[in-house]
Amino acid sequence: PVTKVVLGRDGWLFYKPGVDYLIASGNEPLEANNGPNKAIHAIIEFRDQLQRQGIQLLVVPVPGKASVYPDRLTYRAARTEWSLRSPTLSVIDKLRENDVETIDLFAVFQNARETDDPNADKRIYLAQDTHWSPHGVRIAAKIIANRIDRLNGIPTGNVEYQHKAVEGRRQGDIVQMMQLPVHQSNYPAEPLRCKQVIQSTDSLLYQDEPHSPVLLLGDSFSRIYQTDEPHSAGLIAQLAYELKMPLSSIVNDGGSSTLVRQQLARQPELLKGKKLVIWQFIERDIRFGTEGWQVIPVSSAN
Repeated sequence: PVTKVVLGRDGWLFYKPGVDYLIASGNEPLEANNGPNKAIHAIIEFRDQLQRQGIQLLVVPVPGKASVYPDRLTYRAARTEWSLRSPTLSVIDKLRENDVETIDLFAVFQNARETDDPNADKRIYLAQDTHWSPHGVRIAAKIIANRIDRLNGIPTGNVEYQHKAVEGRRQGDIVQMMQLPVHQSNYPAEPLRCKQVIQSTDSLLYQDEPHSPVLLLGDSFSRIYQTDEPHSAGLIAQLAYELKMPLSSIVNDGGSSTLVRQQLARQPELLKGKKLVIWQFIERDIRFGTEGWQVIPVSSAN
């Protein structure tokens, strides 16, 4: 498990497949159905399938931590002459050339970092975890919601949600991969300041609505803070807060390249009444996606 860990600077830890994705020479053989070309083809095919049913697709590739904090990975990146350009940016360009609605969080997070406060509340990613911070989640949700507001044919929400501040701590998943003794104090749990989403009418925590016009497909970046602690504070709930409407979702840790679409193909009724599908995936899966990027026929729900 330690081989999956890259020690960065200032106590930061990185997930090795995420780093490998960024620095791959392009000569390494790809596993079946993986790589940028396969991903682009599968995404365009899925967009076309949805379009035939009158459903729009919005693609959200999530930058890995090393794409946003290369200077925490290596001292060389902290100096201006060294840069780390994610291959995902070329994928985004190619998708946009094919008229696929795609969000570029790379530029958004870079801008956020330039106005960043170094304290933990303003970090976009957790120092010892593969995932984004609660702050990073809320930045992403605002950007995605702004794009959705500009799409035609997506109904406007009218559900009033509120934010409830919740504090907690999280032991980083990369620390857990290291399988250190329990008393290892070099990597204490990181403090978290989340904003749970609650319904104004009854103060209940946010819950998905199967009949929502919006379906989100995602991986652990959609699961963190949402269905694990503190609950209803992750990407799905923050999107609901911004859009003023609940979403429906299919979330599979590490399985956003193909497994979520396979589940959708088995349950086509989940597309009934949908106007928009948001497809979130972590960028490293372009190269390392579970089951690759298969073309999955998704039949009509109606």
